[in-house]
Amino acid sequence: GRFTHITLHNNYSQMYEIISAVIKKDPTGWFEFEAAHRQQFNELIQRFVSNGMLDKADETTARAAVIGCFPLHPISTFILPRLSEKVAQNERTLFTFLSSDEKNTLAAFVRSSVASDFAMLTPDAIYDYFEPLLRKEPYTSSTHQQYKLTESVLRRVDENSLGAKIIKTISLIYIVEQFEKLPPLVDVIIDTYRDSVSDIKEISDAISDLMDKECLIYLRRSNNYLKLKESSGVDIRSEIARTIENLKAIESVTGILNDYSFDNYFYPNRYNDEKEIVRYFDFAFISSKEFWSIVDWNDYISNATRADGIVLAIVPSGDEDIIRIREMVSSSSMSSPRMVFIVPKEYKEIEHFAYEYSAVKKLKALAIDDAALSDEYDIYIEDLDEVISGFICIYTRPKLGLAEFYYNRALQRIFRKAQVSELLSRICEVLYPNTPVINNESINKNDLPTVAINSRAKLLIGLLADEYSSNFGLSGSGQDVSIMRSTLIQTGVMRDVDTIPALVIHPEDENIYHMLSVITDFFNAAATVNGSSFSVLYEA
Repeated sequence: GRFTHITLHNNYSQMYEIISAVIKKDPTGWFEFEAAHRQQFNELIQRFVSNGMLDKADETTARAAVIGCFPLHPISTFILPRLSEKVAQNERTLFTFLSSDEKNTLAAFVRSSVASDFAMLTPDAIYDYFEPLLRKEPYTSSTHQQYKLTESVLRRVDENSLGAKIIKTISLIYIVEQFEKLPPLVDVIIDTYRDSVSDIKEISDAISDLMDKECLIYLRRSNNYLKLKESSGVDIRSEIARTIENLKAIESVTGILNDYSFDNYFYPNRYNDEKEIVRYFDFAFISSKEFWSIVDWNDYISNATRADGIVLAIVPSGDEDIIRIREMVSSSSMSSPRMVFIVPKEYKEIEHFAYEYSAVKKLKALAIDDAALSDEYDIYIEDLDEVISGFICIYTRPKLGLAEFYYNRALQRIFRKAQVSELLSRICEVLYPNTPVINNESINKNDLPTVAINSRAKLLIGLLADEYSSNFGLSGSGQDVSIMRSTLIQTGVMRDVDTIPALVIHPEDENIYHMLSVITDFFNAAATVNGSSFSVLYEA
C-alpha cells in the first residue's frame, strides 16, 4: 500500500528507573557484587550500546537498564515494559512479574539460580509468565496469531531445550515489534544467551538445528531476520529447487521482473498537464544478453511498445558488463529519441531470487487446499517480495543513487523521480510539439470504453451526413454532446453548431490547424495513389 506502518514509542527510560526501584537489593551486598562484576556490567553496556538497543548518548539510562535492572538480562529489560504495555491485565503485569512469588516470576528465577554467580533472567521466562495473557488476546490480533504459531512450533521441540528458549525469544521480539532497536537477528539471539552457555557455539548449533532439521525457523533473505514458521511436513526446499529447474526452460528473469506487480510506467507530468493528455513511457527490464543482441533500436521500440516511449532498465550479468553497457549507451548508435536507458552502478544478483519467487508463487497456487503448506509458502513470498521490490527500486527510485539514466547518448543528472518526469516532458516536447489540447478524458485515450465508442459513433454519423443538422442531431447533456463540444466547438474546428454547422478550414489554434492540415494532406495523397492505410495517418 501507500502507507508505511510506524510504531510510536514511549520514553522507556523512566520505566527502567521504576524497574530498578522495584527490584530490591541489599545495599551492602549489592555494592560488593557490583564492584566484583564491574567488568561484566561494562561489557554488557558496551555490547548493547554498540548494537543500538541502548542509546549511547544517554549513559544514565544505559546503566539503569543493565545494572539497575539486574538480574534481568538487558534484552529482557527492553522487552518487559513493552510487552506489559501490550498485553498486561490486572492479574499479570510488569509489577506482578517483578514482585510476586508465583511460578516464572523474577523471584522464582532468583531462587532457582542462587548457586550461579552472574545469572541473568532471559526473555523466555517473560514469555512463560505472560503466556496465559497471550493466549487470551483477540483471536484475529497479530499478537494472538504470533502466539498460536509459537505454541505450534514449541510442540515440536524439547520444552527445556535452548531451542525452545530461542523460539520464545524470537516470538517476543515480533510481538513487541520494535525492530529498529531489537531486530530478530542471529547476533541478537547470540547476545541474549551467550552468558547462559559455556560456548556460544551451542547457540549457533541450536539455531542451525531448528533451521535445518526441524525447519522451524526461516532466515529471511531480504534482511536476515529470523522468523518462526509452522512446518507442513513437505520438503519445501526440494520442491522449490525442482520447480526452479523446470521454470528456467520457459521463463526469463526479466519476464518475471516485468510481470511483478508494480507501476510499469513513467509519466511526463508537466507535458501532460499542459496538453491535457496522458502520454506515458513504458518501463521494462531487459537482460544484457538481449541488449547486446539488438541491432536496430528503432525497429525494436516499434515492436516492443504502444507507448509514446520506453524506459529500459538493463539487468547486467556482472560488474564488467556494466562498464561495457555504459560505453554502449553513450555511443553514437544509441540515439533513439524515444528511449531512456537505466544502468545500475553496481551488479546485484537477482536471478536466483526471481526464479525462486516465480516457483513459490506457482507452488502456492497448487497448495490452495492445504492451509499449513500455503501459509509456509506465504513466508517465502513475503520475504522474496522485499528482495525483488528492493531490486526494482534500484531503477525506479533515483534518490537512492544506485543507477544512472542515459538519454540520447548522454548521462542525465537525475536524483529524484520528478526529474525523470521532467526529462520525459522535454522529450515529448521535441517528439510531439504540435499536440492539440482536447480537454476530454473520455475521448482522449488510446483504448476507449464501450460507452465512449458509442458516443463517438453518434457524432461521426452526424459529421458524415449529406447535410449537417443542428448540433449534428445530438441533444441533452450526455457524453456524446460533451465529446462534440470538446473536440469540435472548443477547438474551433466547427462554428455555428447549434444552427447550421460549418467547418473552419483555418482555426485560430495553430496546433489544431496543423492537425487538420495533416489529415487533409493524408486524404489528398491517398486519392492520388489509389488509397492508403489509416495507420499512416495515426503515425503521422
